[in-house]
Amino acid sequence: MKFSTQEEYGLRCLLRICKAEPKGLTITEISGMEGLSTAHVGKLLRILRMGEFIDSERGQNGGYKLSRPAEKIIIGEFLVQTVINEKVRHPRKIGRILEFGLRPCFG
Repeated sequence: MKFSTQEEYGLRCLLRICKAEPKGLTITEISGMEGLSTAHVGKLLRILRMGEFIDSERGQNGGYKLSRPAEKIIIGEFLVQTVINEKVRHPRKIGRILEFGLRPCFG
């Protein structure tokens, strides 16, 4: 399966947040880790927040954190959300998405 650039970067941001748990990460921190502009990371995190994969918390100890345990996040749901957000003209792509949880990525 081939990922679009947006899917890849979004997944990398999601994995960074997962790996940092229980601490939250800021846009600036993720941007620095991934070598992406803060504007691009902000856009990706907005998509993740709208898809209910992450939550944002304001304040000194704030940042972006997973909205549910990593084991409950399905990569296929993330990819479908990204495809819908991009308004991709490839509806067959959604049917081929594999579902697996995030935790095995760090097991």
